[in-house]
Amino acid sequence: MDWLERMNRAMDYIELNLAGEIELSEVARRACCSSHQFQRMFSFITDVTLAEYIRRRRLTLAALELQNSETARVGYPHQATSKLVEWSSKFTAKKPD
Repeated sequence: MDWLERMNRAMDYIELNLAGEIELSEVARRACCSSHQFQRMFSFITDVTLAEYIRRRRLTLAALELQNSETARVGYPHQATSKLVEWSSKFTAKKPD
């Protein structure tokens, strides 16, 4: 298995688990390397840390959910805002300041 195939297996795991817990050890296992090696390889290839990539992907999903929500379509921005806080908490494990 070449490095590209290993990286794709790791990325598949990340994408499938964006709404839940992502274990670095499992990501690295799927890429057939140590956690340290995976983080270095990932940062080298993407020019962003794994944690930052996951955070950005989760925020992108939250934005897409908000954009596609019924409340946003029918003009209830205050409900849409509360949904944004809910999704931000769900996808980033932190409430926005």
